[in-house]
Amino acid sequence: MRKIIVGLAVSLTLVACGQDDEVTITDEDFDVLAEEVAAKEAENELSNDATENYADIMSSDSNYSTFVGEDYFGSEFTFNITDRYKSDTADAEGINDIDIMRRDEVDSEETFDYKFALMLAENQEDGQNYLLFAGEVENNTSRRVQFNHDFDLIMRDIKVESSTYADGGDGEGIVDAYEPEFSGEGWYAFSIDSDEVPEDLEFTWERAWDQDGAGGNGSAEEYLEMEFKLDK
Repeated sequence: MRKIIVGLAVSLTLVACGQDDEVTITDEDFDVLAEEVAAKEAENELSNDATENYADIMSSDSNYSTFVGEDYFGSEFTFNITDRYKSDTADAEGINDIDIMRRDEVDSEETFDYKFALMLAENQEDGQNYLLFAGEVENNTSRRVQFNHDFDLIMRDIKVESSTYADGGDGEGIVDAYEPEFSGEGWYAFSIDSDEVPEDLEFTWERAWDQDGAGGNGSAEEYLEMEFKLDK
């Protein structure tokens, strides 16, 4: 902090040099500057239950209830995590580890792995509900693979259908083209157009694909279905 204050003092001195009157930086000036810097730091400091690290919120045992993330375009999102979802294949911490690669484009032992947790979160800015994914992807194939995190969604209990193809999503660090043996990590958030909390979710994922391949034809190999229920 001393370096910051000294920098501010030097700035004041340089400004003063352009004037006719001499300005002296006193200890009192340093104290005022120190208070201003401390106040700014306190304003930007996260609370004890908030984190900017996606990995901190993945486990159902996490002590963090607020996630602060910056998306691809530099916009900041602050989410209050209100509920969590589990699939039949999730581990004890609610974390899913799936191969989401198109199986008709790679050898049987090659995978594009997506490890993630799924949460219900409220955007602090507008109160909108989101499905919040936090996780990591890893390309264990010999191909350059594209992953868009696209899906069709049926919220069965509240009878609402939605899709990333129409509404898109926000996030950072997961959606990309990945070279062989490359990985990524981060978050993805999808807005729910309902005030009701959905408890029964059915996803039809578009699998990751060989970016240099011929493209999709609508076959079953291009998709992966998963079901999630609210973890009560």
